[in-house]
Amino acid sequence: MEKISLTGQLIQYIFTGITVGSIYALVAVGFDIIYNVTEIINFAQGEFVMLGGLIMVFFTAIAKLPLPIAFILTIAAVTGVGALMERFTINPLKNATVLTMIIVTIAVSILFKGIAMFVWGKDPYIIPPFSGNEPIFILGAAIQTQTIWVMLITAVVVVLLSLFFKKTRYGKAMLACADDPE
Repeated sequence: MEKISLTGQLIQYIFTGITVGSIYALVAVGFDIIYNVTEIINFAQGEFVMLGGLIMVFFTAIAKLPLPIAFILTIAAVTGVGALMERFTINPLKNATVLTMIIVTIAVSILFKGIAMFVWGKDPYIIPPFSGNEPIFILGAAIQTQTIWVMLITAVVVVLLSLFFKKTRYGKAMLACADDPE
């Protein structure tokens, strides 16, 4: 095994930090959109990310589906869970106080965690990389291709959401609702 230089380590840490930051940025975008539209902080938002990962593991590792199909099914499943959460927990309490709504999202968060631990257990899972196992070497740092994908997807999502909110009728309507719910 080769010894990694100080420059290689620094670049490795920078890419790792940007990758983790990109994932947190995507979660934060979800928090921001939900809060701006509903004025509710959804404390179950992190559990939706967790459910996405665990459902993806189910489709790829257990059901042995090809990655693209598993990805689409995972998005559909998590969207369905979100729709069910809205329909059965948020919608019936439309006129409730903000504090009540926050408590409901905390309860849903706890429920999702419990269900996930019951179904998948507490062991970590690994999804094989979809773009190969060979890293890209940049100035002595080994950068996984997944890292590049995460950064690119985050950039694309941020740009597309910006365009959506600034250029489309629905995006402008959502921003207007956030400013004045009436």
